[in-house]
Amino acid sequence: MSLKPSVANPQLHLGGPELTRHKPNAQKPEPDPDNKDKKSSSVITVLIAIGANFLIAIAKSVAAFITGSASMVAEAAHSWADTGNGVFLLVAEKKAVKPADKSHPLGYGKEAYVWSMIAAFGVFIAGSIVSIYTGITEWNAPEAETNYTIAFLYLRASR
Repeated sequence: MSLKPSVANPQLHLGGPELTRHKPNAQKPEPDPDNKDKKSSSVITVLIAIGANFLIAIAKSVAAFITGSASMVAEAAHSWADTGNGVFLLVAEKKAVKPADKSHPLGYGKEAYVWSMIAAFGVFIAGSIVSIYTGITEWNAPEAETNYTIAFLYLRASR
């Protein structure tokens, strides 16, 4: 993800008022060819992470359903939160590359940090809520005889 500030008119940021006038023969700055590759590769990386987290979340949800394990429910919730965070990171990528305008003369590059922070808080809060809820509900619940082999095999394979 590119976090460089985008500047629609770099002449406005170079110096005094003499540079703010339109110069008919002034050349436009060349776009950075590496920037497009960096941007597209980060989007691809986020999309791959979303897909992987989605598949892991499904597998953990199935294991939680089969075993009835509160720990597997918490693990599944964590993976679903990771999948949702990938969406926040895609939003961050889209918003950070918007060109500069009058209200944001240096661009929107720093907005990626805000969306990344929202994603981090999302994982923490979602995981905490589900873990606390399952802990409280399972505290005094009678424990049924179940086979945790599926949960242990899945956790071993995923590490």
